Parts: sequence; C-alpha cells; structure tokens
Amino acid sequence: MELEDDRFFKYLFMAVGACVRGFLNCIRLVIVMDRIFLKNKYRGQLIVAVCLDGNNQIYPLAFGVVDRETDDSIQWFLEKLKGAIGEVPNLGFVTNRKTCFTKGISSVFPSAFHDLCVQHLSQNLHDKYKNDTVDTLFYNASRTYRESTFVEAWRHLLAFPNGSGKYFNDVGIARWSRVHCPGRRYNMMTTNIAGSMNSILKEPRDLSIASFLENVRALLQRWFWERREEGIKVTSTLTKWAELVIQKKQEGALTMKVNPIDCYQFHVKDLDKEEVVNL
Repeated sequence: MELEDDRFFKYLFMAVGACVRGFLNCIRLVIVMDRIFLKNKYRGQLIVAVCLDGNNQIYPLAFGVVDRETDDSIQWFLEKLKGAIGEVPNLGFVTNRKTCFTKGISSVFPSAFHDLCVQHLSQNLHDKYKNDTVDTLFYNASRTYRESTFVEAWRHLLAFPNGSGKYFNDVGIARWSRVHCPGRRYNMMTTNIAGSMNSILKEPRDLSIASFLENVRALLQRWFWERREEGIKVTSTLTKWAELVIQKKQEGALTMKVNPIDCYQFHVKDLDKEEVVNL
C-alpha cells in the first residue's frame, strides 16, 4: 500500500500468491489490463490485470486501487506487478490506446510486447466513418493467422478514401495485427475479459475498499475451488474448451484434400485455396 505524506491512502496493490504461481506455471503469458470505476464513498478506480486459463476462462492476476488512471498510478501498479511476477520471458500486454499504459509498460517491462484492443480501435473508426465494410475488413486483417489474408484485407483498407488505412497504419500494424505481433498473442485480441470483471464485481464496487477486496479474495477462492473440482473430472488430454475447438476444426477440415509430401509436410487444398502445412 502507498501512502501520501505517510498518513493518507493513495494506492493499493493486491496479487494473491496462488494466482501468481498459476500464472508463472500454466497460463498463457498475455496480460490484459483495464480499469473499473469504484462506487464507494471515496470513488477511485480499480486497475485489473487478468489473463485466460487453459479452459478460456478469466484468470485474475492482480488488482490495484488508485485515484484515477494516470501515468503515475499505472507506473506504480506495473512496478508492483513486476515485483510480484518478476522478469517473465515472452510476456505480452493488451490494453486500450491510452498513453499511460504505453509509457508504463515500455518503462517497467521494456522487453514485453504491447498490443492494443482491436475492438476499441474498430469502434473509434466506426464512430467516425460508420462504414460496415471497413469494420469487416479490419476484423479480417486483425484476427487472421495468414499473411495472405491480411494482405488482401489491408489492400482494400488502403483503397478506401475515408482514411481508415492511414488511421490503422499510424497506430502501428504490429500492435493490432495478430499475424504481425512480435510475440504470441493467441486469441486475446480485446480487453473484453477485463471489462467482464466490471460486471462480475458490479455489486461489491459500492463497498469500502477493505470490504471490496475481501469480496474479491472470496471470489478467487471460490473460482479456484470450482475449477479444481471440474479439472479433476477431465479425462481428455486437453481442457473441455480446447477439445471443442479442435473438434470444430476437424469438422471444418473434412472438406479439405490432403496430399502428403513427407512425414511432416502436407499439401492441403480447400476450395480455391491451397497451402503447404509443415508440422
């Protein structure tokens, strides 16, 4: 906890040991950060740092109570976060475009990649131009794993006279395009999971800070227990979510024609597309 003049509450950081250990051992190393408005007598904001577990469920990592989202408060929070998790290779962050996150992450975690929420970027452009075609092209360009798909969508975006291509280019392609991400972003394209914590903590936000954080601790305790019990029942190699993803991919691949090249390479045809897949 940080005090002002050694008397007045200023900032508070909380990271439960079990959450930190789980993050370092079995969680995808991408942290989503956002803020939640507190509704108690003194207001303030809650900074949340969350991830996704192997079953694609929200995995809370750390929380910070601050007066507001500023360069100083985000810098302080990130310094405390680094004190909790240490130096983590291949670490990444996903946030909105606010400069306080850009400054803080580059200062405290200089080797981590920092990507932006594609939903925020898309909404900003939609509010300005209100063009559904641009929305679709950006969706395809940002989320694809294929360079060829990106190039095609990007070519059309640049051709639009409304300046949408310039807007996304100025933001920095590597900060929103999954195929150009310098690290492993996985399926974490937005800050929605941090926003979901806003709904989950809707009622406790009215409580005092101490009572609010006790509610958060109790929530984490319940989540860890419930997920442990569910995990014990799993008999498959992967989690239920991952098994379902693979099943859907397999169903979609039934129409593809696969010709082996060697033990590891295959020539795959899907309608008018064809690729060489190297396992």
